[in-house]
Amino acid sequence: MLRCHILPPVVSTTLLPWNEQQLSTLCLDPIEIYASKIVAMLNRAAPRDLFDIFMMTQKGFIKKSQEPLLRKCVMFYCAVGSDKVPEQFNFENTLSITQQRIKTDLVPVLRHGTWFDAKQAYGTVVEFLQEVLVPTPDEFAFWSAFSRKHYVPELLFDDPIIVERLKNHPMAIWKCRDAIAMDTQ
Repeated sequence: MLRCHILPPVVSTTLLPWNEQQLSTLCLDPIEIYASKIVAMLNRAAPRDLFDIFMMTQKGFIKKSQEPLLRKCVMFYCAVGSDKVPEQFNFENTLSITQQRIKTDLVPVLRHGTWFDAKQAYGTVVEFLQEVLVPTPDEFAFWSAFSRKHYVPELLFDDPIIVERLKNHPMAIWKCRDAIAMDTQ
């Protein structure tokens, strides 16, 4: 994988039903996939993002023990992927996902006859996110530093392997480039 990711790729195995063989591929870690989905939902409020996060909560794809890492990944992608580093998580934008938008934007791509209740999904997803997305003081410090163009990934991640992987993250460096250029002079 050529991109700079928080977590290492995982091997995913799929059974090919037409010849009963297994195919193994490298994939992005599910925690990172769902973290980016959460950030996308918070930023663009697309029905498909609400659907994906709702299904994640219903199917139990993220274990309780993985929630702190999910939060850290969400915070990282909020910092590097948003126009402005947030001061807190805001779920109001997702209120624009109405049942009408579900009907026009999501239902056409779902299996025929599948119903998706926007109000129920919104309640479930926001409850989950309000429980999981409670940053620690160090995690808030990461956002604060990043908003001042100081990139300090070790404020967010304790794992030295993750910190090493992210220290040269191109988007983070690009967003903090003015401060980095001044530091080198």
